Amino acid sequence: MPRPACRSRTSCPLRRIEVADGVLHLQFGNKAHGKLQGQVLSLQPLYVAGSPLSPVSWNCAWSRVPPGMQAAGENRSTIEGKWLPVECRDIPYAAGETGTPE
Repeated sequence: MPRPACRSRTSCPLRRIEVADGVLHLQFGNKAHGKLQGQVLSLQPLYVAGSPLSPVSWNCAWSRVPPGMQAAGENRSTIEGKWLPVECRDIPYAAGETGTPE
């Protein structure tokens, strides 16, 4: 179930935070940059299947899942790659490309 990210709807950088299948889905609110308002950033836990003692890592938006690891849940990110930190993009992209999969 989605939860409000803060008590005040007028000055909140996050509109809501939802946790589904271990994934954090952050929806940006009206105090975020205009290009991010209403957009979603998903943070997916990464794990090594069959290895419960392996540490969990996190995957941001469009970044690739490292070999040997699996991502839990669904990536619902809607932010264009050019507005994300480099670590959250899939691959470097040429001018005119967004960095989001098609």
